[in-house]
Amino acid sequence: MRSAAGCIRRPTCWTSSPKISKVKTPCGAGGQTAAILFSMIATCERHKVNPFEYLRDVLSRIASQPISKLADLLPEHWKAANAAAE
Repeated sequence: MRSAAGCIRRPTCWTSSPKISKVKTPCGAGGQTAAILFSMIATCERHKVNPFEYLRDVLSRIASQPISKLADLLPEHWKAANAAAE
């Protein structure tokens, strides 16, 4: 016999990544955060951007970035801007 807590269906999030095929994670236990991170990492890999360098730079700049220029922080635009700066 299962407890009442075991009978409650937890909401789940579906996420997919080139490396992970349809992973089902519980939303309540950080699943949404994991889905966002998997998506961000997959986007970085698709644009051949190092996810760690990208996140480090973007998180340090996002607070001072004007709203009208937030699109410049997307991986595809970020890569072009950093390539030109180097």
